[in-house]
Amino acid sequence: MILEQRWTTVDPEQYAREERLAGDAARFNEPEPSPGVGIVRPAAGRAEELLAVLEDERDTHPEEPLWHGVRSMVADDRAVRIEFVERGVPRLLPVAGSSVSVSCHHYHESGAREGRVRNPRRCPERSSRRSSTEPIR
Repeated sequence: MILEQRWTTVDPEQYAREERLAGDAARFNEPEPSPGVGIVRPAAGRAEELLAVLEDERDTHPEEPLWHGVRSMVADDRAVRIEFVERGVPRLLPVAGSSVSVSCHHYHESGAREGRVRNPRRCPERSSRRSSTEPIR
């Protein structure tokens, strides 16, 4: 979880404040109320405070893959509403120079159209020189 990573770099007082606000990480695993929308309620404090922590983390680490999928975040009286970009469904694509096809969530047409493909080299269908024993990175 991004907040747990964040907390390894902040002073103990900030950690205590933010951890009390966010609560147990399992709370972030609640089902979405509707497709593409996440609702996160602070364990203590105000939703605006939790939103400020999330926005600070996004501003500090914009390269974090989670943020590529977040369209917007807003707070109301009780919760932070996170709206995600439309989910891309990877389709089976041929691997260049072979008879193999692979479906990869790092590269698919809907993500390319929306500018969400960050590192297409991570996908096997983008490389014709990868050996069958070389790990996909």
